Amino acid sequence: MAMKLTRLLETSLQRRQALKLIAGTAGTLTLAAALVACGGEGKPGGGPGGLPADAPTALVHGPLSSPVVDELRKTARLVPYDGSQKVADHDMVVFDGDSHTSAALTGDALLASALRAGKWVLGVDVNESHKRGALGPLLDFASHGTSPGYFVRTELDMNGQPLVVVLEYPKTDVALPSREPREPEAPVTPLVTRSPTAISPTPAATAAFVNSVVGKLELGPARARPQQVGDPQFPAGLIYKTFFFSEPVLFTSPPAHKPVEPRPTQTGLHSLNYTVYIFLDNRNEPQGNFQYVLAELDGEANPTNGTGQFANIYYDEMAWFQSRYLMHLWPADDALFQQVASSPETVNNVTSVTTGVSFSIGYNQAQGATGNFTYSNSQTRNITDWKLTNQSAGNRVGWYYRSENPFSVDAWLNNTAPTQYNGFYASSYPAEPNDLALNQLQVHAQAVWKTQSVLDRWVEFDYHREYQLVDLYCSKNFGDVCIGDKALDRGDSVLDNKFSINLGAVVPIPIQALAFSPNPVKAGQPAAGTVTLARPAQTDTVIALSSNSPNVSVLPTVTVPKGQTSATFQVLTSSNGGAPGSSFQVTITALYVQDYQAQLTVQN
Repeated sequence: MAMKLTRLLETSLQRRQALKLIAGTAGTLTLAAALVACGGEGKPGGGPGGLPADAPTALVHGPLSSPVVDELRKTARLVPYDGSQKVADHDMVVFDGDSHTSAALTGDALLASALRAGKWVLGVDVNESHKRGALGPLLDFASHGTSPGYFVRTELDMNGQPLVVVLEYPKTDVALPSREPREPEAPVTPLVTRSPTAISPTPAATAAFVNSVVGKLELGPARARPQQVGDPQFPAGLIYKTFFFSEPVLFTSPPAHKPVEPRPTQTGLHSLNYTVYIFLDNRNEPQGNFQYVLAELDGEANPTNGTGQFANIYYDEMAWFQSRYLMHLWPADDALFQQVASSPETVNNVTSVTTGVSFSIGYNQAQGATGNFTYSNSQTRNITDWKLTNQSAGNRVGWYYRSENPFSVDAWLNNTAPTQYNGFYASSYPAEPNDLALNQLQVHAQAVWKTQSVLDRWVEFDYHREYQLVDLYCSKNFGDVCIGDKALDRGDSVLDNKFSINLGAVVPIPIQALAFSPNPVKAGQPAAGTVTLARPAQTDTVIALSSNSPNVSVLPTVTVPKGQTSATFQVLTSSNGGAPGSSFQVTITALYVQDYQAQLTVQN
């Protein structure tokens, strides 16, 4: 018996080493990677000699006191803003929500100029009022709740259209332990809210967040959200806006059953990135017929946050591996929307799943003709030894991923206790979990909603996320067999929250006036044109310009900045060869969704 036990221990040690090797090499995920969604490592600190000469610089907007700022000082140079510095000379602007009320920051010139210039803005210790009241009008987006760190930027996507990026400081959570099986949240069941918060930032989460911030700054003018495989190219004339929102959860598992004190735990991560598009359908109706809202959900999870450091992976215990990942999303005001499509569908006994939705958008092209664009984008993810159920119902969409082999979540729920056929060998020792349970799980889903009419207002979307860890163990072992109970513990991490989006960001503001000064103008002299919108622009609004005369020229476009009502442009003139003192009229057209024309008189 002693020889058998020795051989068994040697075999289990090899198994454990192999499992750790798998966990450390098969597509690991780090918290920093999840936050930035495109890589980038922070620069090392300069040490006693100070920061490197090329260290990122941040304009400091008022007093700062935060663990996030303390960590940031190690890699970035903080410059107090006194009103004389130029935003263009720095990498970002930092402000502390504890030093500024939301009302004080509403309409703040420094924040507005930084975001307009494509610079990052970092808010520390911000609350929901800061997000919605101060930054919301600049972003057309706001997540809910408080945040130790809120990192935002506005830029242009690959089609030259506005893209807003919002990265949240990671929530921290302690997975709740239990031996009782629990059904996942059903689409029609009211939420039991248990949202992890990070009011007091943890050192690990703070370091990872700041590393991500610095990594983003080092990318310079590069796009904050990387181009994804299958990213669509939209036609000119299609009015839309894109939002990218990332919210990771860094969690600690319950203790393992390894007979040491303190009993070991492990740290893992589950994250979900939301890419939300708002499209305006304005075919044959310049101000719009309705809007489409397309949500792309990219989820990632790793039970050890990519380190491979499990609480206990041994022949008599498998602690802790991931067993299920669930995500739901729905508009808070059900009456305003109608779900058009959700994908992927329910699948079982497959090694991969492909996501894809398709819908058509009518739009006005640049010269006033109508066009039609069909959106179609598909992506494939590996789900070997897992299964998927589409739980969408009504306007609430949801997807439920869970392990199927060798440990089956469904069998556990149905039988209420594991058997030798569910995660255990015949000897009653736990079997090695599948690869996705031990390493990086990647999921992708899509959903489309259509508004009942054009909405020029903010709307809320609720979301719910569940992540579960499992520990399979033998309560008492003896050589080749387990003589005690074969048992299962679970640890749950649950996140409930919401975000708000301004759908009015894609509603065209009609041109109210087009005027010239002077008018009339002498041939050979320039005139100034002014185009005025009916109300402040929801986003940077590009207006096409044209002249019907070869003797009068204008630039192809002029842009009315977000929040402004007008923009000026130069008009160049020349004589048409008429007699001195004669004059001729020229029609200049400004086009934004529909034509607006005005006449300029030119004197020879």
